[in-house]
Parts: sequence; structure tokens; C-alpha cells
Amino acid sequence: MVSIKKKQIVFLMLVTAFFLSSKTYAQLTEAKRDFVLLIYMNGSDLESKYELASQNIKQIIGAYKNKEDNFAIVILHGGTKKWHFSPSIPADSITYSKITRQGFEKIQTIENSSIGNPTTLTEFISFNKKYFPAERYGLIFWNHGRGSVHGFGYDELFPDDISLSLKEMREAFSVLKQSQNDLPFDFIGFDACLMATIETASTLAPYSNYLVASQELEPGGGWNYEYIIQTLSENPVIKTADLLKGIVNSYINSYAEQQFMQTTLSVIALDKMDSLNASIGKLIGHLSTKLNSTLSPQESFKEKSSYRSKSKSFGLPSFSHAAEDMIDLRSFFASAFSNADSLFRDFEKQLHTAVRYNGYSRSLQNDQVSGLSVYFPYYNKRTAANLEDYFSVQLNTEFKKFMEAYVFELINGRADDVFVKDLNRKLNAEMLLHTNKIYLNIRRMEEGKAMTSFGLDGYDVNVDADGYITLYGTNENWDGRWITLNEVPICVFMGLSDETSTLYTVPVQWNEKSAELLIRYMNVKDEVQAKVIGVREISEEGITDKIKELQQADELVFLAQNVSDHELNVELGRLTVVNQELLEIKLLPMPAGKYQVGFCMVDFYGNRHYTTFQDYLVH
Repeated sequence: MVSIKKKQIVFLMLVTAFFLSSKTYAQLTEAKRDFVLLIYMNGSDLESKYELASQNIKQIIGAYKNKEDNFAIVILHGGTKKWHFSPSIPADSITYSKITRQGFEKIQTIENSSIGNPTTLTEFISFNKKYFPAERYGLIFWNHGRGSVHGFGYDELFPDDISLSLKEMREAFSVLKQSQNDLPFDFIGFDACLMATIETASTLAPYSNYLVASQELEPGGGWNYEYIIQTLSENPVIKTADLLKGIVNSYINSYAEQQFMQTTLSVIALDKMDSLNASIGKLIGHLSTKLNSTLSPQESFKEKSSYRSKSKSFGLPSFSHAAEDMIDLRSFFASAFSNADSLFRDFEKQLHTAVRYNGYSRSLQNDQVSGLSVYFPYYNKRTAANLEDYFSVQLNTEFKKFMEAYVFELINGRADDVFVKDLNRKLNAEMLLHTNKIYLNIRRMEEGKAMTSFGLDGYDVNVDADGYITLYGTNENWDGRWITLNEVPICVFMGLSDETSTLYTVPVQWNEKSAELLIRYMNVKDEVQAKVIGVREISEEGITDKIKELQQADELVFLAQNVSDHELNVELGRLTVVNQELLEIKLLPMPAGKYQVGFCMVDFYGNRHYTTFQDYLVH
């Protein structure tokens, strides 16, 4: 993403110029209301391809029942190649609309600008302060979320400025405050993935009372706007805490019947960020001192990486797509400290005070889900190598120093010389010390064709006391079976796993678009069940979409890796979806042929090292 860097004086000039051009609405300034809800709606591909924004707008209109006109909704529409809503909304400009008891009305059209431009946000908020006075305001960012580094939004129309980073949010809100065009926000919410982070909360703390956001990816349907709008329509003076608790519960309950779906939403009290950050600074400072005083830089890195690998991850990272490297804040510190540590106990106290309400699906009840995440690079080195903007809005000095040292070693450190070539299944002590995870890798050999890799599966792969890589709990060889979907062998990449579930991603072409199927294995009443939980598109920029259910007549092409270049361009089979619920995942024998079987060891720097591959014949 190319950030737009503007001096504050330029922001002020643009905001002033905007007011001068807004005469068309000046004579229609609204009477002061009890509550005005602002929605910063970046339609993007969610609208142009799937009509999800239009569906939410219709829900909002249908749920508005306010009779006294003391509650209104104002929406900014932008960032998409096509709107499907009627009356039509132009895609070549920014449009403001209002929803009141009179219905839907377009009230302002201005020159098109990127959702990722801070001025677009300042203009929208300034407009509402001038023309929609209210006792209280809420602001919802609607679109994709990409966590603490990349921020919010995916604007289809501005490829050089597709998203609004936390740095740019800070710039926008700071200019509004200095120009006295800021609003008294009761809450700022993100109907977007991965934005319930300590970095987001710290950035927005001076400008709102609460943050409402998700630690995890969101389903395509997003928040429950029927509940939100109906509640504010009936009672626009509702206590903020009651409103936000209802938003969380209504969202989680909307997907309760999808037992394999993992949903989170939390309410963060932003006036508690200073105390929480101070506690984090003391904790991370103590950890840094302990590691640096006793260990070499490489050994210190291994400890940090080990803590990171044990932490609860969000965003469904995999080896086919690295995702945004977000982890649960408490789970990281819990892996590095004991519960008896006084600094850790103080951190937990401050975290509990800051996270006022924390909702998550039943599928996460055994996981560490504290309500706040933090960026910690592990899978995605490309992002970790470009963190200038991120470090400018970091939590505190101690955490910044800790992360800078970790990132430097992640990018520059190597462990290649530890892993000898022509390695069999026996690992020596140095290899064991530098190995983070081990996966089974199956390759198919066919004459005249590229060798095909079926991905990486870590299930039932371990190391015994003698350093020997075991399979199925013993030193047995591969049993000839692999994961299939409707009896088609598929390429799978094992992602996140815990005591209750294992997540796999499956590279596919979905209706001719690059995407991943998400498969989850879960222990349900002592029985292992496997299910396709949805699909997410992956853009050319590497941005993952919200999770969507497969629909009837969807076309899937299953892809595998070409071993020579690691490209996902080998077709394994095709399938036309009848019903997502009818897709069957089974372990079945592979088709007869020649295969190679080996193991992939991933070191603490994220690099892969392979054992010697053994030939294997399936009859």
C-alpha cells in the first residue's frame, strides 16, 4: 500500500474547501437528534461481486422504525466498481446518503477519492458535524480489515491507495480535533476482519469512548444491522454499554448454528488504554531484559519465536497465504510468563478492565480469546520487512524496541547450516533446537509432467525421544491415504490447530477467481468431524476476503503445487457445488501410481527444510 502523506495544513485547507463546496445541503441542516450513526462504507469487491453492501443497506432501511426522527443514519458510499442498490448509486464519485423515517435519500455527491485517503474520512465526519448535529454519535467502518499493519479497507478504484492505515486514521482524527470538527463518538466500530487490536485501540483512544471490533475474520454477512438499527430506532438514548453488548451478542448469535464457524467481537474501553499500555511496557521490558542478559541474539529470537508459535493466531494463516499475523495479546504473554508473576497479574487486571465485553462462538470456548490482538510477524516476512508506518503508531517504547529486535533477526537471521542435506528421519540436537514445526509432504510423479506436491499436513507427525520423526504415533511409513473432497485428492496446508480443532486451507479456483477453501476438523462429542466452513477469495494484492458459504452451481477447480517452482498451477480435479453441506471430506487411498514421501521442517525463521524423499508405490 502506498500511504498518502499530507501535512496537517493541507488537511485543513481541503476540509475548508469542502465546506465551501457544500452549499447544496446548507439550507437543509437537520435539527439536533439524540443519536446519529455514521457508516463509512467502502463497497469494494464485497459489493461489486457479491452485493453485500446493498444487502446491509436494505437491512438498515427495513429496520429503521424511529417515529420521532430523533435518530438518523448517514452513509458514505465509495470504493467499489459497481453498486447494486436501487436507487442507483454512482461508482465514479463519493456519495453521502441518509436514512430517516422518510426512507433512503442521497444528500451529497462529491468528487471521487480513495477510501484510503485520510481526507475522505475527515470530509465525511466534518460534513456530519455541520449538517447532522446530535447528542451522541457512532461510527462504523464497513469493509475488509487487515489488522494492525495494513488497517482498514480495500478500495477497488485506487490501486495505489487501497486502504486506510492506522497511521492515516490517526492523521485524519488528529486534523478533525485540531480544526474542532471532531465528533463526540460513543463508539467506533469495525464491521471488518482482524481490527480488535491493541494498536487500533491505542490509535483511536483520544477520539472515542469505545472500540467494537473482531479479532478473527468475519463471515461475509457481517454485523446484525437489523438489531443495531431497530434498537437505536426504538431507544436512541440507550446506554452505550447496553447497545454495544447487544451488538456483540446479536453478531455472535447470527452465526451460532454454523458450529464450525469461528466468530469474535469485543468492546474495548478506550480510556483504559494508557494503563494497559503502561502495564504492557513493564511486562515486555522485563522479558527483554531477561532474554538479552542471558541469551545470544539468535537464542533470544528462538525464545520469542517459540512464544509466538504457542500463541493463539487469528486470520487463518497458512503456507499458501500468509495472512496478517495477528495473535491474541494475552496468549502471547501467557506463554512467556507464569500466572504467579506479579507483572503478568497486573497485565491481566488491566486487560480485563479494558475489555468490557468479549463475545466469541462456542467453537472458540477452549481457546485463548481475550478480546484484543497484537501484530506479531511469523508467517509473512514480506510485510515484516516494511513496517515503517506501523512503528510510527506502535504501543510504547519498550514494545517497539522488542519488536524491532525480533523483526531484524526474523528478516536477517538464518539456520540453513544447521539442517544437513540428504537428511533422513533422524534429527540431531541442533536440528531439534531450530525446528518449530514438522509436516508430512506427499508428491506424485508422472512421466512427462511436473512433479505435484499435495501440500503440508502436520497431523500425527511428531518427534520421539531419540529425535526420530514419527508418523501415526510410531515410526511407520505413510499408509497411502490423503485428504479428499468428494473423493478428489486435494492439496491441503495445515494451518492452526489446538486440542479441539485443526484448520486446513485448500487452494482453488472459485468461479475462475483465486481462492481458498477452509476445512476444519473438530472433535465433537469424542467424534472427529470434518467440514467445509466456507471460501475466501484472494486478490492479486494478496488480500483475503471475508468468509463466504459456497452456493449452488459454484465451480471449483482444485489446485496443487508444481514442485519445481512452488506455483499453485497443477489442476487436480473439478467440482460443481450442489450444496456446501453435502461436500464430504474423507481420508482415502491415493490413486495408483508413483509417489515420493518426505517431511518438511519449518525453522524459527519460517524457512523450510526437507528430509530425503522416499519413493512409494500405491497399487
